[in-house]
Amino acid sequence: MIQMKIDPADIIPINYNDPFIPDALQRFNPTLYKQGNSFCCILGPAPDTGIFGCGETPDAAISAWNTKFLEQLAHPTADSEVIQYILDHIDASVTPIW
Repeated sequence: MIQMKIDPADIIPINYNDPFIPDALQRFNPTLYKQGNSFCCILGPAPDTGIFGCGETPDAAISAWNTKFLEQLAHPTADSEVIQYILDHIDASVTPIW
């Protein structure tokens, strides 16, 4: 899966080991970045083809991303490269993340 190219100066570091962030974020490491006055979080090649969330704060962007993650897993489309990537990387022996 191709990840969207983002200017490194715009990327906001995430502590993926923080126990308070969603499991999906810890497991799939989407990128958090600043875009204008908003913060955005993405996994995938583009906002319209990946899992994407934005908000006024980093926490709001992460929350929006997690909501989209759960929605897309609940109603996957057959041609989604990102959903296929996620499904391919979920270990069947681990409790599902949704």
